[in-house]
Order: sequence, then structure tokens, then C-alpha cells
Amino acid sequence: MLSAAPAPAPASPFSSSAAAGYHPALTGLRAVAAWLIFSYHFQPFSGPRFGTLIPALANENYTGQTIFFVLSGLLIGLQYAPAVAALPRPGWPMGFLRKRLVRIYPLYFLLTTAALLLKAHDGGSFSWTEYLLNISLLRGFSDQYLLSGLSQGWALTVEACFYLLMPWLLLRRGSFGPRWQWLPALLAAGVTLVWLARQLPLEPGLVLGDLGFMLQATIFGRCFELLLGLQLAAWFRQRRGAASARRWAPATLLGLLGLLGVLALLAAVRGSHEAGLQAPLGKLLHNGLRPVAAALLIWGLLTEASPLQWLLATRPMQLLGRTAFAFLLVHMGPVHQWLRLHVTTNLLLCFLLLQLLAIGIHFALEKPLIRRLGYAYR
Repeated sequence: MLSAAPAPAPASPFSSSAAAGYHPALTGLRAVAAWLIFSYHFQPFSGPRFGTLIPALANENYTGQTIFFVLSGLLIGLQYAPAVAALPRPGWPMGFLRKRLVRIYPLYFLLTTAALLLKAHDGGSFSWTEYLLNISLLRGFSDQYLLSGLSQGWALTVEACFYLLMPWLLLRRGSFGPRWQWLPALLAAGVTLVWLARQLPLEPGLVLGDLGFMLQATIFGRCFELLLGLQLAAWFRQRRGAASARRWAPATLLGLLGLLGVLALLAAVRGSHEAGLQAPLGKLLHNGLRPVAAALLIWGLLTEASPLQWLLATRPMQLLGRTAFAFLLVHMGPVHQWLRLHVTTNLLLCFLLLQLLAIGIHFALEKPLIRRLGYAYR
């Protein structure tokens, strides 16, 4: 698990490791992306000792989700594209969808159900509408319900839509790679659906929302990140995974500087808005420039030897990367609230306890569930 050598080829061409090799630095990057999301939700840089610049940058640091989306497109492209191109057969999309949903859905279902039941037990009301929208992953199309249940789980709606669209996003005649004509088509579809939703006699925000919601929280607005990941996979396959012999890592460095620069620009255009991405220029920075910077960083970690690549590939980062999904699902919600009320109000200690809990959940619940449902989890 800890070396960069390709894993043995599994029996099924649609398993998660199909001829893709294993890239330890990308696993470690998943942990960093999860920590960035945690730091965005729970501002760790408040207080006079941090001044004004660092908190302003941290308030715009929704970078972790961008990294996850680009990574998702990349890994799908690396793991499944060659098998799909070699074995186009009727019914293969269902096998692919089952593999992907088994990987993300069981733990999400259990923890979301528990969170909503706990909410009802603590004096809140239990809403079947809220529950069904959450467990069906449809809440991501409702501004009103987007942050219900485990609020951080909204991104799984985007992921599930990506899985559904993958056969058409990925395949081209005689080769594989993203079909970029889907980008304007999906954006146009999103704009059209927002307009249609406003014509319906429904409560505002129940179905979709405004254009800002569509761009920020749905597949129509986030498709560029996923397509960028697929493009990275195609380029990496074309160069046959050859690593750079440079003594420095330009793509890695440019990616890091680019992400930092986007934070600064978002903070600068924020103005009277709650977040920079709500400004017109901020939407372009968030949906266009930030994914490009994230893709540069990921490309560097794939193809360049650097201290960051070494660090992300270490044994502790591999463990934390594998448990990042469990951490994301528990880092905000009933568990975090209970820790802050009954154990500690220290954010760093709470973070460490949540990380330990995520490791326990991964090995005691997530990994056994996935294996029982037929996923070849390593």
C-alpha cells in the first residue's frame, strides 16, 4: 500500500484498482483536503494574534472540495477509462455505478440516518421529506435542504451525478478522455433548469435556487473540476506515467502558489458579500481559476519528485488519507457538537479526537461494510 508500485491487477476490470497503479501522494492529499474543509468550517485563525490577512484568506478557503472534485475525475479516469475503452459491453455502466456507490454510500447512509434521528431525539422534529432527500442524495438540488442532515454531505450529490454521467463524459471513439463539449452543455442545462424551477409554484429554494447556487453546489457548475481530473488522467496515460527527472517541481510549486493567489483574489473581491465567490468575479475565480491551480498541484504530485510528494506518501499520511471520508462525515454535526459540549472546547484537541474517531470508524465500520458489499477494498 505504501509504495508507488502498481497494485496487482484485480479480476474485474471495473474494480477500483484496474490497471491504474497506486499513487501514494494522492492518498495523502485527500487528508489535506479534508483538513482544509475542517479549517473552513471552524475558523482556527480568529483572534488578534493572527491579524487580518490570515483570517481573510481562511474565510475563502473552500479549496478542499475543489481538490476532491479534481481528484475524483482523475482517479475515475485512471482506474476505469482503459477498461471501459477495451471492453465496451452492454450493461457495464451498472457495474461501474455499483462499485462507486458501494464505496461512498453505506457509511453516508448510516451516519446521516443517525444524525437525523439524534436531531429528533434532542427535541427537533423528524421530517420524512428531509430524510428522504438526504438518503436519496437529492438534497443537493435543493437550496432549502442542501445543508440539512450532515451538511457536509452535499458534495455527494455532485459525485453521484458525475458517476451517472461518466460513460458520456469519458468515452470518445478510439480513445479515452473527457468530452469537453459537455461543459457548455451542462452549464446551459443548469441555467435552463434554474429558470424552469422559478416558473413552478413551489417554495423558493425547494428545487434548485438561483444561478449562484447552481454554480456552487451542483454538477452543472462543478463539472469543470471533474472534467479537468479526467483530462489529467488522459494526459498521464499518454505519457505512460513517466516521472519528471527535474530537481525542482514547477507544477507543484505553481499549483500551491496558484491556490494561495486565488485565496487572496477572492478575499480582495469579497466586498460586502459573505464570501468572495458570491461576487461575479469571485464565481469565475472559484469555478475556473481555483480548479486549474488544484489540477496543477495534482499534476505535480503525479509527475514530479518533491518534498511535498514524499511527505504525502509517508505511512501516517496514507492512513489519514484512507480515513479522510469518515473524517469528513463526522467532522461537523452531532459528534462534533457533543465533543465541544462534553469533552473540550479546544479546537485542536477536538480535531485530533475527531481524527481518531474517523480512524476507528474506518476500520470498524466503513471498511468491513464495503468488503461485505463486494467492493475489493485494499
